[in-house]
Amino acid sequence: MKKIVFLLLVLINFSFHAQSSRAGGQRGIRINQNQQTRGNVKPQKFNSSNVAGIFYYDFIEVAKKIKIKDKDAKNKTSKLLSTYNSEVKNIAFLNSEKLNDLELAVNSLGTQAKTNPELRKKMRGLIQNTLRPLRDSISKKEYILNESLKDVLNEKQLKKWFKYQTKQKNKLKPKKATNKGKRTLMKTTREVSRY
Repeated sequence: MKKIVFLLLVLINFSFHAQSSRAGGQRGIRINQNQQTRGNVKPQKFNSSNVAGIFYYDFIEVAKKIKIKDKDAKNKTSKLLSTYNSEVKNIAFLNSEKLNDLELAVNSLGTQAKTNPELRKKMRGLIQNTLRPLRDSISKKEYILNESLKDVLNEKQLKKWFKYQTKQKNKLKPKKATNKGKRTLMKTTREVSRY
């Protein structure tokens, strides 16, 4: 009887040990695969004009989105948008050299700035000093545009205009890096763990 109990305990011990070592090995595979997928993500290129908020409105698209039907309102909106676009183009033209130099500097030193905190701080200061005046001047032009559109559009159209405007601004923001391959790698490790 003692021999049978002892034999059962030894077999149970070996089976628990075998299961834990097999699972531990699979965890190691999963960790290595996750590290590989993180390394495959490419850094995004810095676009200084997007960060500065330089973009132009397309009147035809705006008219469709905010549903302007009155011809007088269409003409006034068209004039306001064209003056805004020309003023923003003028700002972009006058500062194009600064924007190109900044873009070149950030894209070339971006990988080094990740590891060097002092360089990262200098680059952040350079970006802020260069782009803050541009953002301020563009936001002033945008404020003037919005105030003049308040006189032309009704409440419903104005609400749609502000919604459209925020969508356009959000398009300029950089997208977060995603790992589409990570999900498939996790599936394969789960499938391996079943066997």
